[in-house]
Amino acid sequence: MTTLAAHKPFLVAIDPGRTTGLAVYGRSKDRIIYLTSGDFFSIQRILSGMFPEPDQAMVLIEHPPQFTYRRNRGSDDRMNRGDAHAFAVGGNRREAELLAGAIKLLGFKSVELVSPVNQPKWDQRKFEMFAKIHRQTNEHERDAARLAIYYANKRQEK
Repeated sequence: MTTLAAHKPFLVAIDPGRTTGLAVYGRSKDRIIYLTSGDFFSIQRILSGMFPEPDQAMVLIEHPPQFTYRRNRGSDDRMNRGDAHAFAVGGNRREAELLAGAIKLLGFKSVELVSPVNQPKWDQRKFEMFAKIHRQTNEHERDAARLAIYYANKRQEK
């Protein structure tokens, strides 16, 4: 990761997918300052509206690892969830790459594809505890917030 990006005032974390989560972490406030979810295009509109000067933000997009497919039979001898999971991982990976390209076209120079956080996903209770936000959220918003907080803290350790 670039060291220059660590000094940007905002860290934007995106969890791509059919529903894309977006979290904006404000370094001066040391917390999530904006949280939403939307589709591929609405996330781009939100970013361009929030940041008229794109160089204020570092954008991190969760990039799932290449999926190694193991085709297993389920307990009832039908194909298990592996087929759907393989398709979803490949789709999210490609969407992350396309979203990174689109965001760069909007003028954001600091855009990085990052590995998913290797920690258990947050439920609503854990989200409220770590993010200090007390409103109902969906899984995509929580994943984006977790990504933002994880990388904001990781950069502060350096």
